[in-house]
Amino acid sequence: DPENVTTLTTGEEISSELISITVKDNVNREAVVEIANGVGGTIDGELPDLKAYYIKFPTTKTGNEINTIVDQLRLNTNIETASAVYMHESTESLPATTDIERANLLTDDQKWGFKKIKMPEAWQAIRNSGKDLANITVAVIDTGVGLSHPDLEGNLILQSNGYTATDFGDGDDNVSYDSFDMWANCIGRYHGTQVSGIIASSVNGEGINGVAPTAKIFPLKVSKHREGCTDTMKVKIPDYAVTYAVVWAKLAKVAVINLSLGTEFIGGINDYKQDVEYKAISLALKNNIVVVAGAGNSGKNSSTFFPAAVDGVISVGATDKDVDDGRWTDSSN
Repeated sequence: DPENVTTLTTGEEISSELISITVKDNVNREAVVEIANGVGGTIDGELPDLKAYYIKFPTTKTGNEINTIVDQLRLNTNIETASAVYMHESTESLPATTDIERANLLTDDQKWGFKKIKMPEAWQAIRNSGKDLANITVAVIDTGVGLSHPDLEGNLILQSNGYTATDFGDGDDNVSYDSFDMWANCIGRYHGTQVSGIIASSVNGEGINGVAPTAKIFPLKVSKHREGCTDTMKVKIPDYAVTYAVVWAKLAKVAVINLSLGTEFIGGINDYKQDVEYKAISLALKNNIVVVAGAGNSGKNSSTFFPAAVDGVISVGATDKDVDDGRWTDSSN
């Protein structure tokens, strides 16, 4: 349950009831059951392709207790990696606004973003290549999507390579938030709809235009549904949900995985490599899937913000109309 969290002395939020491990190729499931029992837990989930397992404890633990168990497991010669389960937060996709109609009133001058990221040149390159964006599927691993949003009409798919758009956050297979019209007032809860629109809003004379307005969005939900909304609501996303979703997206044979989320690992890449999520991201990259991740919102150096800081991942920050060259330092890593 992503509500059961504890905070480490270094500031990271982790699950107070779960840890993850990966084991060596010659270690079978029965041996993993013994490993889990040895630390007072049981197997709660597994990803055979990654030789990965999640161990759940019957009662919640402190951050120090979780770290002690992780350190103990790392000494086991049958175990390759062991880690706490970290909590991601969604990264901002648009400034919050209370006026959804504002998006429908953009003048040509206000469409500075496309020019700043050189989208006209990118579109021309695509035309010159003879490729068709309509054949590109993007897995948006996020808070779900408003399936009936008019800007996404025709660009949402719920099946890819025989795999179904799935909810890894609540486990109820509901990837949609029906009240999409509230998204402008609720940047946390409707984050996935915003992200999907930035990628693939159709050119329909309404709302906004996406950077790839004919691409297909394959939504995979990884957040837990919350009632109510505030402008400062933070969405807690357990890394195990992201891991499952990345593997699912790979099996669905998507071209791009979008992860507008992340968390800080104080120990940098060496710490992150102990997390099963790293193996899932690496698997996607090895299968020539483009992985895009948000660089974070704190205005800091993003070298310890993952998965954006993984080699091979396209890390996306924010800029501003009035910034000549560089990031929007108030909120973008």
